[in-house]
Amino acid sequence: MRRQEVTQLLLVSLSLLPSSAVAGPGLGVAVQDKTGPGGWGWASTANCTWKYITQPLDHFGSTPHTFQERYCIYDKFWAEAQHGGFSGTDEMAPIFFYTGNESPIEPYVNNTGLMWNLGKEMHALIVFAEHRYEGNSLPPLDGVGDCVTYGTTAQALADYTALVTQLKIEYATEAPVVAFGGSYGGMLAGWARIVAPQTFIGSIAASAPVRMIMSSDTFRLP
Repeated sequence: MRRQEVTQLLLVSLSLLPSSAVAGPGLGVAVQDKTGPGGWGWASTANCTWKYITQPLDHFGSTPHTFQERYCIYDKFWAEAQHGGFSGTDEMAPIFFYTGNESPIEPYVNNTGLMWNLGKEMHALIVFAEHRYEGNSLPPLDGVGDCVTYGTTAQALADYTALVTQLKIEYATEAPVVAFGGSYGGMLAGWARIVAPQTFIGSIAASAPVRMIMSSDTFRLP
């Protein structure tokens, strides 16, 4: 499945979605469907499968500590790529991966309608990953010196890359992965594509200032 083909289909799908599918908080509220083909249910936390992955507290050093990162998966849309409009491939359809924000992941699962609607149309596997130090993804920090040191964007991006690698092993797939996010999550989605292009074939970053420049001329504190 070529990168160009994934990009083109995403753009076409976005243009065909009703405005209600991309309006609202975050990346929109999903168009709900209780009785769709294949028994699709409501796009919500209630229909996801919740899992944990063991992550190192520090991806870049020798700290031995680990923590459990929470994520959820919705696989009822997922099918061979040809069902999602891709031709000439035996691969599975894409994986849509939400790069979690600065809060528990549930609000993003329930309100990121763009992923749900595109996922249904393109038969994608949908994954929402919770940001470290948020929700139920809190590291056990007793006895850990400088514990806040590990709550960086670089560490979070390493978490997401490791999770994608694990999912591809678990599902025995080389399906392309597209990162999604809004606001800070959108920044992470954009950065994920920049720092790990071998993992993320593209990203959709909403309201995301992925390039910030602070200087006395361009940024002034009150």
